[in-house]
Amino acid sequence: MSALRNLEDHYEALERGLDIGSDADYATLVVPNGNHAQPIHRWFHFKEGYSCDLFDRLDRDLGLSERSRLCLLDPFLGSGTTLLSAAHWAARNSNVTLDARGIERNPFLHLLARAKVETAASDQVTPEDLKPVFACAHAKPSKLTEPPPLSTFKDSNYFDPDHVLRLAAIRDSLLHLPDSPARRLGQLALAGSAEPVSRLRRDGRTLRYAPTKPKVGPAAEFRRRLKIIQADLEAERGFPSQGSSFAVYAGDGRRPARSLECDFHADLTVFSPPYPNNIDYTEVYKLEAWILDLYGNADEFRDQRRLTLRSHPSVLFGETDRITDPSIITEIDRLIQPIEAAVPDDRYKSERRRLIRGYVEDLALTLAEVRRLSADDARCVIVVGNSLHGHGTAQVLVAADLLIASLARQLGWQPNSLTVARRPVRRSAAEPRLRETLIFLEAAGKPSFDIAEANP
Repeated sequence: MSALRNLEDHYEALERGLDIGSDADYATLVVPNGNHAQPIHRWFHFKEGYSCDLFDRLDRDLGLSERSRLCLLDPFLGSGTTLLSAAHWAARNSNVTLDARGIERNPFLHLLARAKVETAASDQVTPEDLKPVFACAHAKPSKLTEPPPLSTFKDSNYFDPDHVLRLAAIRDSLLHLPDSPARRLGQLALAGSAEPVSRLRRDGRTLRYAPTKPKVGPAAEFRRRLKIIQADLEAERGFPSQGSSFAVYAGDGRRPARSLECDFHADLTVFSPPYPNNIDYTEVYKLEAWILDLYGNADEFRDQRRLTLRSHPSVLFGETDRITDPSIITEIDRLIQPIEAAVPDDRYKSERRRLIRGYVEDLALTLAEVRRLSADDARCVIVVGNSLHGHGTAQVLVAADLLIASLARQLGWQPNSLTVARRPVRRSAAEPRLRETLIFLEAAGKPSFDIAEANP
């Protein structure tokens, strides 16, 4: 039997006993549909996120508004859509007290999510607070102004040197302001200006050279983005009840207990982990992080890449935290060995095998740790996409939704359903399991697991 035939049988076996359906209404909700036009959501385009309307749909499916209190967790917060949407939802459902927590490893995305969530959660930042931030647009470079030590900013094909210095001058001016929500909004506006000022265009997993891209001045783009923020602050805003609380932590979503309060127990966890599709988000959003001086040198940048979930083979990750229980190790081996065997025998073989094993181990750790932090009647909703690796006839599918649902059964969760939201039109005919799926889990027992921690 061929390795691909064996893999097909493996996936068919995993599907047995799972309630797998589809719902076309979710197709527009697992992508950032509508976010570009919604207050606060529109402050930065994060194409890997999901729609600001997803949380309302989950409310209808799970009856969230019938609760008096909801403890919400997103361990892979990204740009903050889960908590931001939940804050807007809670403002419309004043009967619900919302305690919402988010965790994000990427330093720029953490700043982005924190700035948006703290603006939506309370009235602590006002249009008046932006006055000194607007003044930073007039900052001029001096002899002490240093551009980011990233080669991309030093390439005159990508950036005009005077534009880089002007961006750096605005950055330095912002950093002289007191640490506050208003300053973070200014940093967000500056970070969002980096790509428009360049001759680069974000394209999937990389930045591509766009020599005919229209030039934009740094100060003008910074002010334009601040004006959008200002308009949203001036508009009528509703806020969650006074008893609600929000926090955005910089940490590892695979080990959420390290970030959260010891008495936090999630009723609902909603997250979308990086898909196993080779995208290194540290690299994708490097311009924004470097212009904000969030990395001091190349070593810090490399270290950040190595701390992320193993969804890409761009770096050698080294030792990581992992579950050591023999039964779970055996289950992980059972799940991934048929996939490893089907990996095309080309120059990327070892990288792909490393990605598959690392991804499954990391998601197992996440599921176990989230279960430890969850209430006995908790729900968990995971948005994930399957991915196809290789070319032509030498391709292997990593069915992340089936792998996660199968792992969940061993880690204190019961899969209620897998709802297929969308399939890529041009590719799904050849591979019907190439899809984005919502995995609905319910807490089922609370097993204990031994975890080996990596050496720091």
